[in-house]
Amino acid sequence: MKKLLAVTLVGTILLSSCGNITKDNDEKTHKNETKSSKNEDGDYNKELRKYFRKDIPTLDRMFKYMSSHPDEAANPQDTIDAYKQYAKEIDDNLKIHKDNLKNFKANGKEKIVGDYFITLNEVFSTYLKGIIKDLEKIQSGQDTNPEVYKHMGKLSDKFNEGTNKVDEESEKVSDSELKKIIGNDLYKKYNDAMSQ
Repeated sequence: MKKLLAVTLVGTILLSSCGNITKDNDEKTHKNETKSSKNEDGDYNKELRKYFRKDIPTLDRMFKYMSSHPDEAANPQDTIDAYKQYAKEIDDNLKIHKDNLKNFKANGKEKIVGDYFITLNEVFSTYLKGIIKDLEKIQSGQDTNPEVYKHMGKLSDKFNEGTNKVDEESEKVSDSELKKIIGNDLYKKYNDAMSQ
């Protein structure tokens, strides 16, 4: 009887310790899943910041150029060269960013911010490429200035529609939330670039 009691006691101890191990493993798995989820959020945020570090200087240069050259047709070749460079940088950065985002799942405000910049840059790229085509038509004599200026006006209207639509969506994220997502330094650079 003592042997049976001893075997039962040992069995009970082993089973209860196995239960604790399973419980500990379940807790560790849950902690790792939570940690993994937090890391994914952190990784998405890191990707956003990496993208902004590349994108904001391009936007800054582009806006400075546009401010200092308000008449795009005054010196068409300079404008074509500059706009091609900006469109290429925007497209290259977007491609890399979109490829990198395939590895992450965005949530909430970070997704709004990420989508905002993707759409905004797509609008910029489309606008720049349209202006380039129009200026090339002027240079080649395919179109007269009034026809091209009319088309440029339509491009500007589409550009404004696109940026207004994106701005409406971005209003869901406060300035303090944007600072938290992209960091104070990038937020300042973003504000400087966009306020030209």
